[in-house]
Amino acid sequence: MRMMKFNVEVVHIPGKQLVQAVVATRPITGDRLDVIREAISQDASLQTVAHYIQTDWPAEMSDIPHILHKFYAARAHISEAEEFLLYNDRIIIPHSVQKHVVSQIHNGHQGLTKCRRRTNMSV
Repeated sequence: MRMMKFNVEVVHIPGKQLVQAVVATRPITGDRLDVIREAISQDASLQTVAHYIQTDWPAEMSDIPHILHKFYAARAHISEAEEFLLYNDRIIIPHSVQKHVVSQIHNGHQGLTKCRRRTNMSV
């Protein structure tokens, strides 16, 4: 049997550049999306991030509020779609509803390993 040739590119992203994104692993219904959308519209930090995405980020991290530094470090991976902020392909969940979403991830908990696997797939 022949071995296939692959061009693998490994990219390391330091932890300080990662944004905490929490997403439910179950299909998100319209009601849940509405709750998340409403929470994003009421979150001043995420509204500022959305503004920077639409206009442009400041050249220096020191020009933005300290609370947004974690977003600045990951700005190349953050986008906006239909009033949602996305980190790559995952919805960034506002802090006000994160506990609820994490509890949804833990529903049907099938052990620590499986729960972590589910979370790593979506968070």
